[in-house]
Amino acid sequence: MPIKRTSRTRLLGVLVAASALLFAACDRKSPTGPPPAQQPGSQGSGSIVRIEIIAPLEIEPGASVQLTANAIHSDGSRENVSSKAQWASGDARVLQISSTGLATGLARGESLLSARFAGLSAGGRMFVLPKGTFRITGTTRENGLALANVAVTATSGSGEVLTTLSGTNGNFALYGVAGSVVLRTTKEGYADGTNQIDVAAHTTVNLSLVPAKPRTDYRGTYTLSVTAAGPCPTLFPEGALRRVYTANVAQDGGFLTITLSDADFIVTNGYGNRFFGFVDVTETMTFQVGNADLYYGTYYGHFDIVERFGDGALIVAGLLKASGTSQRISGTLRGSILISSRTTPPFLPGSADCSNGQAVIEMVRR
Repeated sequence: MPIKRTSRTRLLGVLVAASALLFAACDRKSPTGPPPAQQPGSQGSGSIVRIEIIAPLEIEPGASVQLTANAIHSDGSRENVSSKAQWASGDARVLQISSTGLATGLARGESLLSARFAGLSAGGRMFVLPKGTFRITGTTRENGLALANVAVTATSGSGEVLTTLSGTNGNFALYGVAGSVVLRTTKEGYADGTNQIDVAAHTTVNLSLVPAKPRTDYRGTYTLSVTAAGPCPTLFPEGALRRVYTANVAQDGGFLTITLSDADFIVTNGYGNRFFGFVDVTETMTFQVGNADLYYGTYYGHFDIVERFGDGALIVAGLLKASGTSQRISGTLRGSILISSRTTPPFLPGSADCSNGQAVIEMVRR
């Protein structure tokens, strides 16, 4: 698994204010009305200490409203800098913002927004919804585990029929619903489900799906092998090209736990000799084998397979996609077989890394 030094500031984005945020809501009945009057001191005096945004919580599709950005000076005075600020919309398909802060709703949904001036910024969120309607958000799950690509359809309530697909984490959102709503869930291999809810405000609901047929029983003891395929670096140890372990598979519905033995594993906080995955109703298995990272010298996450190897450690990490039967499971690891000179966290950086994304992991029932 190539180790990436990705910036974690994207979790905050440009919308995190270097200063405080005032995000004032306008009356839902008058989303396009003029912004509140500003306090005296249009030019302000003293240094600028923060930026504030004045904007409605929502507008209707096709409607426009002038947003206001104020620079707050150290003496408390406000300067309207709407025409000077740099405006941005987090989702330009939903909300468009001109260079002067005129916001226009383009489609149902929600978008983050921000204004930047004099090196400071402020941000907020705006909904684009038909008048009198709301957002439904939630997750689609099976026995508490997230299910992706579930079609969620609002088949009743106000407005037209709305549908969406849940994302990789099971999250979904429907915009523009109100009243008594029936939510229907459909996904191949699962029984269709219905849930009726009354929507009079933004609402969150979690939807559970039931498999249409029992899964294969994978519980038992296997021989697990990890074999590097394709070229590896010259310095990569030959003994690391193939590793063999005993694997005990436990199963709870679609959730699989693989616990390894017959090697000198380095276990830290419960991680190092086991990994977890999910088998869907089509018998396709997905395992995330560790998610460790090194960010500016700080160690995050953990590795799931860490074996003592020579004077250091051998680490297997990445995303494993597999399939098979109750007798034999195999798949390709999109990640790395990594050699580290360390035997305690942080194991990174490694001293040798075979990251060709072609390693084969196979489990054969004993």
